[in-house]
Amino acid sequence: MPQYILRRGRRHHARIYIVYISKKDCGNRKYLTATIVLALAVRTVAWFCPPEFTTDFYRYVWDGKIASEGINPYRYPPVAEEIKQYRTPGIYNKINHKKVSTGYGPAAQYIFRGLYFVFGETIAGWRLFFFIRDYHR
Repeated sequence: MPQYILRRGRRHHARIYIVYISKKDCGNRKYLTATIVLALAVRTVAWFCPPEFTTDFYRYVWDGKIASEGINPYRYPPVAEEIKQYRTPGIYNKINHKKVSTGYGPAAQYIFRGLYFVFGETIAGWRLFFFIRDYHR
């Protein structure tokens, strides 16, 4: 099985194409342009689709919200009665593993808190951040 098929990730189709083209002909400008256009097309289509394969976005928003309220996200899971007043149906109902406190590290928690401050519960804003971050690796 060729190595480029084994690549996985959220952008796996674009990555497969990029790895395949880069192994095939790295110096050809036509392939580079096609790769960039394909990557942007895939992301543009994905932008208008709800997150289907993961509900992590909703956990990011929840953790950011709880941290913004001055509550340690490691202290209470989302189902805890102590933080019941912070639940909103649009986010809370879509959180995975509600009985478990957050599994993301402290650095991620600072990012989530900052993103919540900027974007609130707007998933489009969070997606914009991750879109930009993905292209600056």
